[in-house]
Amino acid sequence: MSLYFLHQLEHAAFPLRVSDPQALRCIEELLAAQMIEGGLGTSAADQHSFAIVRRITPRGRAHLSLTRHAALADDAARQQHRPLRDD
Repeated sequence: MSLYFLHQLEHAAFPLRVSDPQALRCIEELLAAQMIEGGLGTSAADQHSFAIVRRITPRGRAHLSLTRHAALADDAARQQHRPLRDD
């Protein structure tokens, strides 16, 4: 799930504030994996948790590039093995 979230972050404007609990769990994992830079906090006003994502790190960008390249290679392989149709 957190890697899917990393792909969503690829198109975000930074810094990005996030307060959704499920997204916060993904951000915690991405921070621990050093794929993003940012921080976690708690609002003084209402005690709700939030995160600020400052950027995707070079490690995170490398992962995005590798997965994009792998997806393109998979698509190309599928195209090569697609049976020809005689309609």
